[in-house]
Amino acid sequence: MKEKLDDGTPIVRRWIKINVNELAKSLNLDNWTEVNPREQNLKSKPAKAMKLTLTGDKRDIFHLLNRGISISASECSVKNIKDKKEVIIVLRDVEAHGIFDGGHSYKILIETVKNATVIGIKHVMLEVFTGVENILFDLARSRNTSTQVKEKSLANLEGKFDFMKRTLCNQCFFDNISWVENDSGDISVNYIIQILTAFNKNLTDKSMPKTYSSSGACETSYIREFDSNVDNNQLNNIYYKLTPLYDDIFRFVDYVLVKLPTIYNDNGYYADRGRFGSLRGITYKQDFFPLVFTPGNHTSSYKMPNALFFPILGAMRQLYKEGPDGFFEWIIDPITVFDDLGPKLVQKVMGYYFDKQGIVNDMGKSLGLWSDTYEIVRAYLQEYLKDLEIEELRKQLALAQK
Repeated sequence: MKEKLDDGTPIVRRWIKINVNELAKSLNLDNWTEVNPREQNLKSKPAKAMKLTLTGDKRDIFHLLNRGISISASECSVKNIKDKKEVIIVLRDVEAHGIFDGGHSYKILIETVKNATVIGIKHVMLEVFTGVENILFDLARSRNTSTQVKEKSLANLEGKFDFMKRTLCNQCFFDNISWVENDSGDISVNYIIQILTAFNKNLTDKSMPKTYSSSGACETSYIREFDSNVDNNQLNNIYYKLTPLYDDIFRFVDYVLVKLPTIYNDNGYYADRGRFGSLRGITYKQDFFPLVFTPGNHTSSYKMPNALFFPILGAMRQLYKEGPDGFFEWIIDPITVFDDLGPKLVQKVMGYYFDKQGIVNDMGKSLGLWSDTYEIVRAYLQEYLKDLEIEELRKQLALAQK
């Protein structure tokens, strides 16, 4: 297919179906991947599934199950020789020519052919462009945003979010949740899962940084927890057992987002460090950012990174216990605790923030931060339980004296 850019540059696009063994033997593209913006992860699930099509399926369908290999070339010509076609591909500049999409396919093909584990005859599609040097960045970027179906879309299809949907269906933010790729909601279900994972009391402090930094890791934890509880109808699934607390958990998130900047400013930290809105990593716009978990059109003036408030969320994961029905119930609700401990927790968080010179990623990875905030809440909880125990003993003594 021939086309022209607006400046008159001719573009030729060819599709070539080639035997994978022939590709490995005649076309070495190992050093021609500079134009591919994505690194190849051959241990990923899509990569393993792709390899299985070559090694575990006798059918010649590999070329139908993936997009093939897209190449920018200086020249490409096709000649008919008897009953075969000879394809000549010329690559001259590593910054303009080579594989710009399909790097996974190429590496898996080469590795599989080299190990002689291909079953039967397999083909792959080459898509060869010439004349695209001036638009290569745009071409590569557009191709590489078209990724495999995400895990959350598959999980949604398989009903793994159903109990979460039933629990949240009456929440003001329910219709704004994006449950699958390309959904219209502004709140990704991954963010919902991140927050719930921060309240997972089974996690150690060492495991907690992933709750602020990796929605994918939290998603994986959620799916693993679901899959391991299929046989018992999710009765031991911690995300399921948390459902009675969902309302309070998400209300607490917005509560912290509002209170944290106020506590910082009211306690005078800005005298030495500057007001909260001027700090590195903080975006300030007066009454601009919606509080997505709060009914009504409430807003905050600050947008802050997860690393600033997730250690506070994670510290509250010790505030509930298992009730008689097997679901969790609060020992004491987190808003009450934060009202009492807010200044101490904010001081601790901001201390780490300034120690790391405002580099929030380094701050969030500091295990000491997660341990320290946890210990602050733990000490409060112990004192609270001790007071409850004393109060109960007083009641028993009063009854005994009657």
